[in-house]
Amino acid sequence: MGFHEKLDRMCVTADRNAKRSLGRNTKDLAGLVAAVLRTRRWSQLSLKTQRKLEETAAAACAAADFADAAEFTNERLLAAANGRVIDLRLKPDLKAMQDQIRSLFESKEAPARGFVYVAWSARPETFMYVGMASQVTRLNLSVHGKLANAAAHCTTLSLLFPTQSVKAVLFGLEASICSLVAHCTGAPPELNDRRETVPIGAASSELRALGSFLVDIAKRVDMIQ
Repeated sequence: MGFHEKLDRMCVTADRNAKRSLGRNTKDLAGLVAAVLRTRRWSQLSLKTQRKLEETAAAACAAADFADAAEFTNERLLAAANGRVIDLRLKPDLKAMQDQIRSLFESKEAPARGFVYVAWSARPETFMYVGMASQVTRLNLSVHGKLANAAAHCTTLSLLFPTQSVKAVLFGLEASICSLVAHCTGAPPELNDRRETVPIGAASSELRALGSFLVDIAKRVDMIQ
């Protein structure tokens, strides 16, 4: 299975699970808020209730983040007319690997634009590192410690070409891939020690709208007291 198909399955799984979780958590939030509103003591929440609200809200936000990651990846890569995924078999000789990557661009087999790359293995399934390069000259296997380390332990390097190579899109796709990996495997790529922010999508926008509505209701209740 190539990375395009694997990523498509990850998006389907993340989107389905995230929306179920989001629906469950927003329902729980609504129930908690309704219980508080019946007492008309919004400004005097017990620590137990406040903690439960915060935990449920955090779970809803996490679910929305996964749904946003799937949405961004689909729109900017998988379902995009000019989205492209190229899988390369990693070689022990990093210089030979570097030459192979450069030849892809010189022969125009690879689009002349920025990309996100993923170092991974299918069996056992392992995701070691996700990064981005605004141009092929920025991808130097011999000096990039994390990528070189990942290349030594993985079998495949996948190059992902989204719709545009502007930094916002590349960073967004990098963050989305890391988020999808975390959702489907239980942990982010092994060598990614920082988390980029997944671009806000429909799920987070809806959750924010719900949050604003609940805050407005709470203010109205406080004014009545």
